[in-house]
Formats: sequence, structure tokens, C-alpha cells
Amino acid sequence: HRAAVNFVLNARELFRIGPGDRLLQFANPAFDVSVFDFYGALGSGATVVGAPRETLLDPDALQDFMLRERVSVADVPPAVLRLLDPEPLTDLRALFVGLEAFPAELVNRWASEKREFHNGYGPTEATVACVDYLCPPGGLTASPPIGRAMGNHRAYVLDATFEPVPVGVPGELFIAGAGLARGYLGRPDLTADRFVPDPFSTTGERMYRTGD
Repeated sequence: HRAAVNFVLNARELFRIGPGDRLLQFANPAFDVSVFDFYGALGSGATVVGAPRETLLDPDALQDFMLRERVSVADVPPAVLRLLDPEPLTDLRALFVGLEAFPAELVNRWASEKREFHNGYGPTEATVACVDYLCPPGGLTASPPIGRAMGNHRAYVLDATFEPVPVGVPGELFIAGAGLARGYLGRPDLTADRFVPDPFSTTGERMYRTGD
């Protein structure tokens, strides 16, 4: 629960979610991103806007629904966002996009002075998202970076000996901080392999080996 609360507090700050906002409930409740949809709203005094599954799976119906319900904040996968038209959705002031890499063209279509476009990164083991990049409006020529660690998280790019690599040198991404899960239920072997001691912690914390 601490990890989920930490994420909700980060989301509230990053997206400035408040009582006037209306968050689209897009993610399946079995998927960790639904924490953003439900608790990002409820933890901020905002409104959760639920849609029937058939609406979520139909781009035209989803577009009409978001317009009619005046959705102001939403997490939408890139594959779905490509099929929507940003122009009519004037109430939509912030997007939380992730799950996969996406081209600059998608950002340039949606990001504007009145609409924030956040590239969120995070494995389930780090509770929804632990790294965020606020994409600048217009002018991107390549896929956006994943950004910087959110509050109470640390992100390291390390070599095989757990030493930081220089800028521009490939390494593996490790995540540490308040968002980490305890491990895998009933899998102590896998937990020990993926959740390893954080060599930069003075209090015995762990870090998660993402494989990225």
C-alpha cells in the first residue's frame, strides 16, 4: 500500500490533479495502470469517468465519450491514441502515455501549450510508473526519452558490476525507492534474482533489475 500511495501522490503533483478534474478509467482493473485511473482521481478529489468496454474498444465511440464527458486527464496507450483526433478534445489537458515506445509524430500531434503529454515508464514491480518525462509541445524529431525518476524513486544505469556507466554508454536500468514491490508471491528464487541490494543505499534498501 505504501508503494501505491507514493505513486498516487506523485501523479497528483505531476498532473496537478484536483477536484475539478475528470479522469478517464481506461485500464483494465487487473492492470496496474488502473491505480492511476481510480486512485489518482479519488486520492485527489477528482471524478472517475467510467466507460463501457465496447466504448473503450471503439475509437469513434471513445472519442465521442471523452468529448461528451469532458475528460480532462487520461492514460491512453499509444496504439489507441493514434486513432483519436486531438482537435475536438479541448477539455483534455493532460495525457499519461506509456506501455511502449512511440514516435515523435504522436507527441507532436497531441502536445500543446494547453495539453501536457507525459511519457511514463515503469514496470509493475515499481508500481505503475516510476520515471516520467514531460514532452515539449511540438518540434520533437525522435521518440521522447523516459525522463527522470519520480519522487521517492531513484533510477540507475549500471554495468555488470553495479557501477554507474558514463553518459552514452549502454547499461541496465535499475529502480530503487518507495515504489518497489516486496517481491514475487511464492517465488523467493525470482525475487532474489530481480530484487538485489542497492549498493548506493546506506539503509539496506533494494533495487529492481528491470532488464532494460
